Amino acid sequence: MTSPTNLLELREVATKLKVQKYTTVPLHALPRAKPFTDSTANGLTEAIIFDIEAVYHGTAFRINNIPVFDQTRGAYRKSNMRRGIPDIIATIDGYFVGIEVKIGRDRQSEEQKEVERDLRDSGGIYFVATSYADYLAKVQAEGFFRI
Repeated sequence: MTSPTNLLELREVATKLKVQKYTTVPLHALPRAKPFTDSTANGLTEAIIFDIEAVYHGTAFRINNIPVFDQTRGAYRKSNMRRGIPDIIATIDGYFVGIEVKIGRDRQSEEQKEVERDLRDSGGIYFVATSYADYLAKVQAEGFFRI
């Protein structure tokens, strides 16, 4: 399998993986993989996580630190998670990778910059991704080899 260089090729990877997974289902009956997008933070996050898991054979998790509504109390519960944790935490080739997703005019908060320093100081890899192409350039600059 060749490594995708854009979101259309990433969708083709997803479709090929479906074909491999559902070998008894005729091709015409398999639903196509849904298109990936990098025009929203959710879309870019989904594309990056899929890429890490399907192409790099790594592990990736989306981190959500938004308060949760507690119906019993009728109020939002504050998260106990440290502020500034990256949107995606992953392991690629045994390395910890933190990826902050920013779209449009969105910028890192001071808490996110502090977490970036802490992760880098402890030997982790951290970067901000603003598009799928930006993510590819940064992850390849870190020296990870795509499978």
